[in-house]
Formats: sequence, structure tokens, C-alpha cells
Amino acid sequence: PPRSTLFPYTTLFRSRTDLFYDRWPVRWQGVVDATLYPLIFFPGMVFFLISGWDMAYHSYTLGEKMGAFPFGLTFYAYYLKMTIPVGTALLLVQGVSEFLKSLYAVWRGRWL
Repeated sequence: PPRSTLFPYTTLFRSRTDLFYDRWPVRWQGVVDATLYPLIFFPGMVFFLISGWDMAYHSYTLGEKMGAFPFGLTFYAYYLKMTIPVGTALLLVQGVSEFLKSLYAVWRGRWL
């Protein structure tokens, strides 16, 4: 769509969740991040990793196929289902990086 139709949605109806966070000192921002990553982010990602792996493995053991392709081609569904645990593992790696950055902010008082 043209920019004129996206303008109200991106500027007028945007919620600001960083109202207080941006005004805190860097050390406090690091403390909040370093606390919330192990309490919220990592358990959620581990849950998605385990659930996604179980789903993909179950699909693999069944030999699940999708046959709605032209010319009689078949596609194994576990290839698509495997993207969930792989993507979650990559998010976990990024989360470790962000967690270490927040610890650095707590100790040094500045962001990397």
C-alpha cells in the first residue's frame, strides 16, 4: 500500500512500552533485562524447543507426507515442522547474547 495509508497505523496508533525503561540508568536497564531473560524468555523458548522437537520427531516417525502438489509430487511434512525447533534454537542463541550484554551493562554501566 502507499505510504499515506500506512502513516496513521505506524504513528498514531503505536503504543509506547518503553516509557519508563528509556529514562532509567543503563545499570537498571541491565538489571531488568538480566532478571527477565532467565525468568521469562529462556523458559518460554525451552518450552517451544521441546514442543517443536516433539512435533517434528513425531511427524518424522510417522513419515508424514503432504500430497497436494501438482504432478503427483510429495513433500515430507517434517521438513517444514523442523523449522520450529531450529528457529527456536537460533532465538535461544540470540537470547544468550542479549543476556550477556545486559550483564555487561550491569557491570560496566554502558551498553556494548
